[in-house]
Amino acid sequence: MSGNACRNNGYHGIYADEQSRLVARNNTCEGNKQDGISLFGSAQGDVSGNTCRNNGIDGIAAHEQSRLVARNNACEGNRYSGIALFGSAQGEVSGNACRNNGYHGIYADEQSRLVARNNTCEGNKQDGIGLFGSAWGEVSGNACRNNGIHGIAANDRSRLVARNNTCEGNKDCGIFLTGKMSGIVENNTCKYNSVGIYSERTVRAYVGYNEYYINPEGNLLLNQ
Repeated sequence: MSGNACRNNGYHGIYADEQSRLVARNNTCEGNKQDGISLFGSAQGDVSGNTCRNNGIDGIAAHEQSRLVARNNACEGNRYSGIALFGSAQGEVSGNACRNNGYHGIYADEQSRLVARNNTCEGNKQDGIGLFGSAWGEVSGNACRNNGIHGIAANDRSRLVARNNTCEGNKDCGIFLTGKMSGIVENNTCKYNSVGIYSERTVRAYVGYNEYYINPEGNLLLNQ
C-alpha cells in the first residue's frame, strides 16, 4: 500500500499480523491511538518513505516474531519511540529520521535483534538509540544528537556492537553502558555531551579507539 493518509484511527494506522507480508511506502500515519505502523505474529514488513507522527505509542513497531525492514521513514512526535522492537522481533532500520519522540528515537527490548545504520535520532526526550532486556544491537553510522539523556544506551543484559556513530550534544552521555551488557564500542565520536562514554563496573564490553571532544564532565568514565 502506498500514498495513504492513516489518521486518527481507533488503534493502528497500518497493521499486519500472523504470516502476512506488508509493503508500506509513502504513507502518512498520524494521531492514531497506538502505533502508526505495527507488525505482530510472524508478519514481515517492508516499510519505507512513510511519515509516522504524533501517534499514541510508537511510530513504527515490530512485536513477537515479526521481521521489519524500515528505510527512510520520518518518525517524530510519537508518545513513546520512533521505531521499536519487542519480543523476538528482528529489525533492519536504516536512513530513518527519529525526532522529538517522548522516550527513544529507536528502541529494542526483550530478545529482539536490531541492525540500525545511518539513522538520525535527535531531540528525543530520553535516548537516541536504547537497548534493554536481552536485546541485541548492531549500531553503525548513526547521528544521535541533542537527546534528553543519552545518545546511545545499552542496559540490562543487552549486547551492543557500536561503531562509527556520532553522539553529539546529548544532555548526559554520548554512550551509556550499564548492567551486564556486553559487546564492542569503538571508532565512535562523542562530543559536546556532559560525558563522552560512561561504563559501569558490571559491564562486559570492549571500549576503545573512540574520539572525544569537549565533554565537560569527562571523556571516558569507568565506574570502578
